[in-house]
Amino acid sequence: MNIRNVQARVPGWVDWLPRGGWPVVAIVVMVMCAPGEHQLAVIAGWDHRLAWGMPVCLIAYAGIAATVATRRAKGAQGHLTAVVGAFVSLGAAMAAQPVSHLFVTGYWSADPAPVWLVVSVSCVPPLVLGHLMHVAASHSVRSETSEPSRSVRETRPRETRRALSVVPSQPTHTAPSPAVSAAPGETDVRQLITRLTAGETLSAKRAAELLGVSRATGGRRLAEAKAALSKVNGS
Repeated sequence: MNIRNVQARVPGWVDWLPRGGWPVVAIVVMVMCAPGEHQLAVIAGWDHRLAWGMPVCLIAYAGIAATVATRRAKGAQGHLTAVVGAFVSLGAAMAAQPVSHLFVTGYWSADPAPVWLVVSVSCVPPLVLGHLMHVAASHSVRSETSEPSRSVRETRPRETRRALSVVPSQPTHTAPSPAVSAAPGETDVRQLITRLTAGETLSAKRAAELLGVSRATGGRRLAEAKAALSKVNGS
């Protein structure tokens, strides 16, 4: 069977579902979860109108934490705490539904409301605010540290030239052509030195991807570049 013919017979709405379907599902889920979270806020003591802030609080918390956890690379500033926040917000939203339904169906009584429930629900808004402020602060710190200062940028070209001058030359075979080019290893080290002095953080895997070599070779080239920079900074 020809795959192209099969794809041509797929209705257009099937292709639309992954792009347009998930926002519809997200809205429906939020509408279905909001009453339970609102009821718990009412049971905890908030006014009926003010209690609608609870589902908004949990929805915004879950969305921000999930977005930050997805966008930030593993090991980056604020990634771990965003992942924790995403799981906590998901757990809080999931717990709110069965607990509120237990009150609605009469299995539990809200007169008076259980102390543990009042305390737990009352702590949600300040905890959400504190964690979101922490995520925002870690994002601002990451932005400031990723942009080198003006004085550092001005001195880096000179440091780059000094570092390149101490890169150990690797033995090369004499080519029959009169034009002699630099060894591939030396060229790779110079490229990594340029990136390091520009403020880029490199790993062995990233160096290998940039140079188009194996991870082991990329790690050796990166070690040579860092050694050259260390000699410059120590002189």
